[in-house]
Amino acid sequence: MPQLTVAAATMYGCGCLLLVLSAIAWQPGRNPRGVIVALAVIAFVLFAWVLARGRRFTAAEALALSGVQLFTIGCLTWTTHLNLGAFANGTALPIVGVFMVWFLQPARARVVLFLGTAWWFAGILHRDETSLVPFAVSLALQTLLAARSSRGSSTAWTGWLAPTP
Repeated sequence: MPQLTVAAATMYGCGCLLLVLSAIAWQPGRNPRGVIVALAVIAFVLFAWVLARGRRFTAAEALALSGVQLFTIGCLTWTTHLNLGAFANGTALPIVGVFMVWFLQPARARVVLFLGTAWWFAGILHRDETSLVPFAVSLALQTLLAARSSRGSSTAWTGWLAPTP
């Protein structure tokens, strides 16, 4: 199988597994179990889609699925009642970012990643919890730097949308 297919299947499969484990270990006071189960089902469907497409799975499909993933991360951040949960949603951003820049057309991947990161960060700011902001800035910068320098570029602070050699 192509590396894109293996990487996407691994990302969605691991996400599904972690969500299933979260649903099993669920305790009151956390995000609703139904939301976690719904996300696990979605992750499984994405995992199954990638495997079913196999060699025919394209970078355009991966970009679309990544965009949906980033939008969902932002939506969960805006809607959760848990501040730590809102921040924790963003911990997936560097992983998704590196996946996108390694396997997809870098300029398009960066635009989608930057928009997704901005959507998540706006959700953090909307919470009006100042103690989260420095950590969110750090995570957003890690995401942006990982996406810029993950293909061996030595110009991490310049040419953000320029194709990486």
